[in-house]
Amino acid sequence: MGCGTVSDGCSDVEDCGSCEAPQVCGGAGEANQCGCAPRTCVQLGASCGQVDGGCGSLIECGTCPTGTTCVANQCGCDCSLPHAQTTCLHGECGIGSCDDGWGDCDGEVSNGCEADLNSDAIHCGACSTSCDDGNACTVGDACSNGSCVPGSSTACNSPPDSACYEA
Repeated sequence: MGCGTVSDGCSDVEDCGSCEAPQVCGGAGEANQCGCAPRTCVQLGASCGQVDGGCGSLIECGTCPTGTTCVANQCGCDCSLPHAQTTCLHGECGIGSCDDGWGDCDGEVSNGCEADLNSDAIHCGACSTSCDDGNACTVGDACSNGSCVPGSSTACNSPPDSACYEA
């Protein structure tokens, strides 16, 4: 089917009509002929997965790097970590903050906030705050502003906010 405008060779310009979607005039590379002009992943803003190329067929836009997932044709982080609110920067997961009572005491992103600060004798109430020998870390057994919160302990180690111990 012809489309667009064409000179008749004299002084008149002929209107040859228009194309029906998804075809466009000159879309297949031939002037004044209807054809489909497939779009690219870049034109569509897609970095992964399959998208409609505009000509009735899907085009493949690739896969995402390891550690990322394809969501709505965009690569992004898949950062579900235990007891953590995560961040994603340049395709890298990070820990934004830990759930209450949990800490990222080993600095490893991959295992999230692994330390239970309410029961871990090595990280009692805070990372690297150990209980004295013979004392257990229990909920409420950490120091608060230099004095022990209710529990079986009656004194605090120095500095303030460190673990409690039996006096």
